[in-house]
Amino acid sequence: MGAVTPGHSFDTYAYQLIYSWTPGSHRFEPGYMHLSYFFFKLGLPYATFRLSYYAAAMLILWWAVKRFGGNLLTYFSIFAVYPFLVEITQVRNFGMVALVALALSFLKGKQKWEWVVAVLLLILAFNFQASGMLYLLLPFFMFLKGTTIQKIVERGYWILLVITTIIHYFVPVGFANKLVYVAFRIAGRKPSDAFSHFGAGSSFSIAIGYFIFLGLIVYVWKYFINRTPEILDDRRYKVLYSVMTIAVLDILLISSSIDFERYIRDGFTFSLIAFAMYEYEYVNNPRIKRIFWTLMAILLVIGTIVYKYWYPGQTGRLQFVIYLTQFFPNLNW
Repeated sequence: MGAVTPGHSFDTYAYQLIYSWTPGSHRFEPGYMHLSYFFFKLGLPYATFRLSYYAAAMLILWWAVKRFGGNLLTYFSIFAVYPFLVEITQVRNFGMVALVALALSFLKGKQKWEWVVAVLLLILAFNFQASGMLYLLLPFFMFLKGTTIQKIVERGYWILLVITTIIHYFVPVGFANKLVYVAFRIAGRKPSDAFSHFGAGSSFSIAIGYFIFLGLIVYVWKYFINRTPEILDDRRYKVLYSVMTIAVLDILLISSSIDFERYIRDGFTFSLIAFAMYEYEYVNNPRIKRIFWTLMAILLVIGTIVYKYWYPGQTGRLQFVIYLTQFFPNLNW
């Protein structure tokens, strides 16, 4: 993650280009801008900042998974296949995800100080990526019953699919743009970026792939809940399952821009913590173990296909897979 050169990733090239920009430029969220500018003022090269940034974010994610008590080997083995290669280019998003994961590990507690820490971490998270603002809704879901959250997720999935189809064909894209505009203003980014990055609309044929992937994640959760209903009484599983409400809401946001697919990808990243916990605590015989790893394999296959890991065209992620691993010479941007 930290060693990807500008020649292997256009995102690295772009981030390096604005490395010397002051936080006052508002090019990105203030948390990221202040941190990168701090490294720049120390006279350190961008490569050092990037390596330090990703190392810190990965350690935070590791700490979060460890605090939940899941199987670290299971989690990072799956994560290494997907979505690791996507997060290599998603610098700010990965920092946000790591902070949200750590926040959730405190939100599962019952002490007031744990909730204060959780909320502060959630606020810090969206200062690295504006999309993290939606995760501020998660503390409220902890006041609901686990079965209520399950109804919201499972029924919301189908309801929002219908609504999004209607919006895609009959409502102007500008409807969702207004919501993005407000989020960017709160996060301290240039409002104009809201339209350049999240106002182009989306191809419904591409969005369907993300919806299928999300549906499979919801199904895997449903299978584990049906087999062991008591997990929703466990605050650890409950807080991680509540993330799926944001992933389901993303069905509606994708009608504005395909860039919002990050909520579905992040939903998998957080859900994977719960799956690693489940494998450690409830997968206790060969038959269930086969079912568990079959479900994980299906999620990985569909996830990598949807994200075009293996598609050789210019719009595919194969160009990222082969170059990010640095097996090929640098690209000439």
